[in-house]
Amino acid sequence: MGYKQITLPPGHTWKSYTLYLLNTLPPDLQDHYVQIFRTSVKFWKDTGGGFSEDVINDIKNHGYKIKRNGVSNFSKDGKQKIIFDQEMPDDTDDVESTKDIPSWKRMCYCILKNDYLCRFMGFGPTKVEAQRIKAIKQKYAAIARPGRRSI
Repeated sequence: MGYKQITLPPGHTWKSYTLYLLNTLPPDLQDHYVQIFRTSVKFWKDTGGGFSEDVINDIKNHGYKIKRNGVSNFSKDGKQKIIFDQEMPDDTDDVESTKDIPSWKRMCYCILKNDYLCRFMGFGPTKVEAQRIKAIKQKYAAIARPGRRSI
């Protein structure tokens, strides 16, 4: 699809383009993405993600307003959690030390890539979605492997 070389349409920011794309989606799909995007924004405002000191300094040096929020529960090496004390950035292309910080551009890519689970933003399936995927795989296992019976 060439999404890594995507450029914005004239007159758009990543935020405005993301909102435009959301408005073109069917209502149920639009609601799904909006729910995930809201969860992401809330996470980065209230909880934050864990980063090394080098990455935190890089983010600060690029002018992003961040605050420390304790030690990450998801790291073994005591990475510090940071929260964003500003609006969601349009893009974070200037921070080369990480691709994990949130931005409207990352949200836009999820829509453009048809990334329903928003794995590009670090999300995975919920328990219900994982069970549904497992059931579908089991149901169609015989089709995927002809000659074998499904379980």
